[in-house]
Amino acid sequence: MSIKTLRKRIALVAVSALGAGLMSVASVAPASGAVYILQANEIRPKLIGNGNTALTACAVDATGGVDTAVIPLSSPGLVFGTTVINSATTDATGYVSVTGPGLITSAASTAAVGWSPVTQTSLTSPALGTTTALSVGQTANDFTVKPTGLGTIRVTYSLTSTSGALDAITVTVVEKCSNLAYSSALSLFKVVTEATAIAITSWQTNTSTNDEDASTVASGGVGYVAMSLKDAYGAELLGTKPLIASVTGANCLVALTARQASAAAYLAASGSGTTAVESNSGYNRLAIVTQADSDIPAKCTLNVTWDGNNVGSKTFTFRGIPAKITVSDVTIGTTSSKGYYRVAVEDAAGNPLPDVAIGSSSSQADNAAAISKGVITSAQGTAGVTTTSTATSIGKTRSITAASIADDTVASRPASFDCTAAGGTAKITVRATINASTASYLTSAPFDIACSGSLATWTVSMDKATYAPGEIATLTLSGKDSSGRPVASLTGLTGVTYAFGGMTAVTAPTNGDTFTSGAGIKTYQFSVATSEGSFVGTFTTTGSVDTTAKTVQYKVANQNAAVSTNEVLAAIVKLIATINKQIRQLQKQLRR
Repeated sequence: MSIKTLRKRIALVAVSALGAGLMSVASVAPASGAVYILQANEIRPKLIGNGNTALTACAVDATGGVDTAVIPLSSPGLVFGTTVINSATTDATGYVSVTGPGLITSAASTAAVGWSPVTQTSLTSPALGTTTALSVGQTANDFTVKPTGLGTIRVTYSLTSTSGALDAITVTVVEKCSNLAYSSALSLFKVVTEATAIAITSWQTNTSTNDEDASTVASGGVGYVAMSLKDAYGAELLGTKPLIASVTGANCLVALTARQASAAAYLAASGSGTTAVESNSGYNRLAIVTQADSDIPAKCTLNVTWDGNNVGSKTFTFRGIPAKITVSDVTIGTTSSKGYYRVAVEDAAGNPLPDVAIGSSSSQADNAAAISKGVITSAQGTAGVTTTSTATSIGKTRSITAASIADDTVASRPASFDCTAAGGTAKITVRATINASTASYLTSAPFDIACSGSLATWTVSMDKATYAPGEIATLTLSGKDSSGRPVASLTGLTGVTYAFGGMTAVTAPTNGDTFTSGAGIKTYQFSVATSEGSFVGTFTTTGSVDTTAKTVQYKVANQNAAVSTNEVLAAIVKLIATINKQIRQLQKQLRR
């Protein structure tokens, strides 16, 4: 007999009463029990007919190669059977043993196939027929196992009476069945992405209830919740009970649907009200939430019940159309090149809107004036740029670098304006696309921009004249172009050298640093050491005019310690004076 074959699925057939559902698996320590010789050639255990119906056991599962069952104590027993998968004419021998609170109460016998008798005193029909060779598809004789108490029955198949188990069926005996009672622990109810909702064909066996990252939905999109509702045994609930999905929140709609093949199909199946009702088991179903008006943002909370049982609640945030533009991180542009800025867009509820296309209109008054003035040639010179994608980016100043300019991700890549060779200052606006097909846009408030040349002159300064040990000192480098305007933000430093006694640079100044700390400004921080004294710091960078080192004077002094010492000395002097005065008064009194 093939070991591989014998380890295949063992299916159960219940021959007694009661309801249906999933089985729980439990292992049981081996014990003495009945043994019957399995006289079938190359047999494979399988489900036999419809013997185990919904009324013959609490639950029977013969799928996936792991057979289990749940039966009530009152059950007359389960029928186990096998089928032949090999046409060889020689007989093969196998053994089946039963341990736990159960007995073999019957074993079938025919002229063609049967069980060889093995002693079991509790067996009601000990006489069995003799097995002959079987053909492919023939059904071997069955045997029935009846429960004798609560607990776990284990039916084990092996090659011989002494060999190890090749396969086993676990039967859990309970006091009574509890079918068709909704089980939240065994049911699936979770938010899924659009891709999952389209691709998935069945999720009854999905045990994960962790929501996928899809609770925030784009304007006009769909919120998806996949369901696989089950009873206490993990089986499908009755389809004749009410499955109700309701949604709360202004501008929210709900529907119940089977899986659809596309997002458009889900939109076509979307609801027209705030409640959807079906007679359905919820075993392989989707609840979908949409906006009544896609222009208006919405906060929608979905609630689902089955036959009055609370299944779960999920909340979706639906974005609306652009309502507010925030421009940040504006750099001073480089003449005959570009300046940069970031754009964040929010809807009317303050939800950030990623991936909104950013552009500009040359006919808008501020932009037309800036172009006419000769400061810029375009207010938005980078095609394909979209808004930043996270709420944390709105109104936050972040340094724009060469790397972020080249980054194609929407969260980092900034928009740009095109500077003329003359440069100067101006105000411009940009706009966010609301609907490209109807040429509908939201325009920003005017914001200041500037275009300057490269570094010509520069100065350095410290934020304080005197520092205490352990303080952080700030060095400010201020640069101007040949016209006296703050230098372009992305101008890189060259020829950098520096020396600051009594301090250590937190981030060392280096070639390539840019003026991104402010308008024409680059700042550096230094950690002040414990050495006190007066120092002269030096800094050098190469400008088109200034090329020599600049100096700055500062002191390091423990001012708190000095004040404390003076106070102690003053207190001592005052105490001595008081004592002397009291001595003189005492002497006068003694002379009287």
